[in-house]
Amino acid sequence: ESKGIQVAEEYCKNTFQLPLYIKPYDGSSSVDNYVIKNKDEMTEYHFENKKLMFLEYLDHDFYDEFTCDLYYTKNGYLKCVVPRQRLFVRAGEVNKGLIKKNELVPFIKKQLNKIDGVRGCLTVQFFMHKETKDIYGIEVNPRFGGGYPLTHSSGANYVQWILKEYLLGEDLSNNYYEDWAEDLLMLRYDGEVLVCDLDDTLYNELEFLKSAYWEICFNLKPKDVYTLFNFVFSLYRNGENPFLYLSETFCVPIEQLLNTYRTHTPKIKPFPGVLNVIKEVKKKNGKLGI
Repeated sequence: ESKGIQVAEEYCKNTFQLPLYIKPYDGSSSVDNYVIKNKDEMTEYHFENKKLMFLEYLDHDFYDEFTCDLYYTKNGYLKCVVPRQRLFVRAGEVNKGLIKKNELVPFIKKQLNKIDGVRGCLTVQFFMHKETKDIYGIEVNPRFGGGYPLTHSSGANYVQWILKEYLLGEDLSNNYYEDWAEDLLMLRYDGEVLVCDLDDTLYNELEFLKSAYWEICFNLKPKDVYTLFNFVFSLYRNGENPFLYLSETFCVPIEQLLNTYRTHTPKIKPFPGVLNVIKEVKKKNGKLGI
């Protein structure tokens, strides 16, 4: 408001008007967001949750929604504005976006030309009326947004500017940039990878340790490998250093013992069910990572 930008009216919870938009003041991914058109859609949860704001509803039938990537130089001056129209949104993240050179560009240049304390990429969301072109600001995120690759592809290389300013010491404050391409459309592609921890997720780490201690003890050729193994394992259980004991007792470099520990072929099996999960993922052409 101090920058001359309209915002959706926030209602008191006992004097609101319908239709109503409810969202948490610290939310993300559209969790706990509600469009309320009838009073019977409201619950006690909406009134009792102190994080939920009751806001004027800006109807998508009348407003287009835009995410604008703004770049600010070291001294807080605006260098670039790129509006991305949010054509399709899923879980709060833009899934389909379109670059537009529209009324938002001169509006933002005028109203937000300098903001003290802002550096780098500022992601600001706006609603613009389809006919009257009235503009409302709805959200500010001081970071790169999830849809920034579309801005980058249009020719506004914010990453390069950060490198120039902060690593090369260049002054970019007197060089406003608007030579980016409009009407560029981008779709988000999701590629999921199942990434598993190895120790104590796929395999029991303690079984690997026992396997390694047995290999080390066996290679040292003691009179009684079982007794030595049990003693070494008890040292580990008591928080002592088995490698130091074995090195001093058998005159073997610790590095040699550690190499055996790390490179031996362990006699272990995965936890029950692990192989079935991996087979199912592979059957569906999924990607796996460890």
